[in-house]
Amino acid sequence: STKVQITGDVASRVPVPVPHVVDLARKPNGAAGAASGGVGVNQPFVSAHFDHLRLVIQNPIADMCMIGVLVLVGDALPDHLSDHIPTELHVHDRVIPTQPGVKRWYSLPLTNEEVLLSDKELVLSTLGCHTRGNLPTIDQVEVFAMRKDKFGWAEK
Repeated sequence: STKVQITGDVASRVPVPVPHVVDLARKPNGAAGAASGGVGVNQPFVSAHFDHLRLVIQNPIADMCMIGVLVLVGDALPDHLSDHIPTELHVHDRVIPTQPGVKRWYSLPLTNEEVLLSDKELVLSTLGCHTRGNLPTIDQVEVFAMRKDKFGWAEK
């Protein structure tokens, strides 16, 4: 599997042992799919700023297009983990409010227009936490993609 690259204003990726980890990867066979799993270490994205977190997901494969992401919040930091949940997730012009104190996966499928705009990269950002004074944290990100010919890229 090929891995996407994620960059941004992240202060650290704190290793936290978990029984199952998902690599940020895509299945190159054309099927819409996410990452492969395995045993290892979960490394959440901890912001360097109290008021936001910005991740840039880069697509290194020219014949693939990103079609959505799953974002987990409220899981990775053992002490007061829910205190680091961002108030909102942002992708393109959409704002997805989160629930304070609730560990949850947020599904962010991209519209056809958003897929076309996210050819090389996709920006996922947040605002500050529900609990002021804490650094926003995204625990895991799964990127979904498919081959451009299966998506109908040329026709769109």
